[in-house]
Amino acid sequence: MSNLSLKSKNIRLVPFDQIFFEEAYKWYINVTTIDLFLKKEHILSKEELYDYLMDKKLQILLFIVPIEKDTPVGCIYSYKYNQTDGYLYTKIFIKNEDDKIYTEAFDIFYNYLFTYFPIRKIYYEEYEYNKKNIRHLKNFNFNLECCLKKYKFYSGEYYDKYIFTLFRKDFYEKEK
Repeated sequence: MSNLSLKSKNIRLVPFDQIFFEEAYKWYINVTTIDLFLKKEHILSKEELYDYLMDKKLQILLFIVPIEKDTPVGCIYSYKYNQTDGYLYTKIFIKNEDDKIYTEAFDIFYNYLFTYFPIRKIYYEEYEYNKKNIRHLKNFNFNLECCLKKYKFYSGEYYDKYIFTLFRKDFYEKEK
């Protein structure tokens, strides 16, 4: 199998490194993005967050870095990898919500996952108020698998949580 590039015309996906930690910590302590970043029961200290991110067994965590810059603009990661049943969950966070960056990061990351891992489907959890992410998921052939009604209290009201799935064959159909 040939080496797969984790870069495109505009971005590169770079493994977590301590040089990105301060930026990651800023995202983590922001109350509007904390639940996007980690699936933990409690808030981690700065030291605990660093140890968690450095533990490579937990997830694939890649920072999204523009080709012409050294500062990350977001991250994309996987979690809950189940090798027996062939699935995992993913999440993306981009601080400026640039459509081109979303598309390129999704494409690079999912191509990498389906090429190098025996995955038959990818799950993606999203809240109903994040309409832009939902649009991106649908453009990538994700299908709504279930809806958890009034799951999260945010900004004064309860919102549904959607769980989307992308099967390997559906990803490659998009490529045609």
